[in-house]
Amino acid sequence: MTTQNIDYHRRPYRKYLFWTFLIMGIILMFIGDLTVYTVRSSSIMSDIKDTLRESASSIASLVPTQIHESLIDPAQQSSSDYKFIETDFRLVMAGNPNIADIYTLRPTTKPHTMIFVVDAQITEDSNHNNVIDDDEIKASLGESFDTGLLPRLEEAVNQPTVDDEINYDKWGAWLSGYAPIKDDSGKTVAVLGVDYSADYISKLRNETWHTIIYIDLILIPLIILSAWYVSRRVSRPFSILAYGLERLSHGDFEYRLPISKHKDERIFEELFDRIVSLFNTLKSRKPPED
Repeated sequence: MTTQNIDYHRRPYRKYLFWTFLIMGIILMFIGDLTVYTVRSSSIMSDIKDTLRESASSIASLVPTQIHESLIDPAQQSSSDYKFIETDFRLVMAGNPNIADIYTLRPTTKPHTMIFVVDAQITEDSNHNNVIDDDEIKASLGESFDTGLLPRLEEAVNQPTVDDEINYDKWGAWLSGYAPIKDDSGKTVAVLGVDYSADYISKLRNETWHTIIYIDLILIPLIILSAWYVSRRVSRPFSILAYGLERLSHGDFEYRLPISKHKDERIFEELFDRIVSLFNTLKSRKPPED
């Protein structure tokens, strides 16, 4: 008789082991998902910040300082000098679709206040509601801007910087990089800003989630199969032992469990057989005569 002939209708602990391994596997998968998402999101933000800082520095170095400094009066927004810089910014944006806006700000003597000079954004009905809303109107030359909640923008007077997190203004939600615009003497005369839309950043994060979900759809069947296999393998020695005990309960004291090739099963089988042999030996002995 071999182990394959044993009736395994008794399966102690098998379903409990299956659900335990399955739940543990799914929990570990979710922990892995959160870890991967957190690390990937952090990496995405780090890469974007580096790109914004480098882009702002590169574009700021190309701004014609003398022309930029001549833009003072709001009426100059329609001038050729303004259009010259604005066109350059829009060409950069055309080559980098991820950039939502490029603009320049001039520091003032008033605390936490700068004024817009050139803004590459276009005033248009972007949401197609037949109304030009406030957030669809580009910043005008000379328009004041409160920098009190943007410490990195204020620091950009001295060096290239990038926002620590997404910031909000009347135009929407952005992550921005900044760089100083300097004249020939090295003095900072303005700050250039480059915006990435929060929607773009959310899109990259969502792509990470979608990738994780696709992987999970592959992993879940594998986890179920693994839980079934492990629970079956772990409970098998108990099934063999349960079968032997059932035979004993019906009075079959001559039954011996077949010795299998698996070491973990063999331990139970040999122990069972020894106990039964010992029982039969003790049973066959005659009681001592008085």
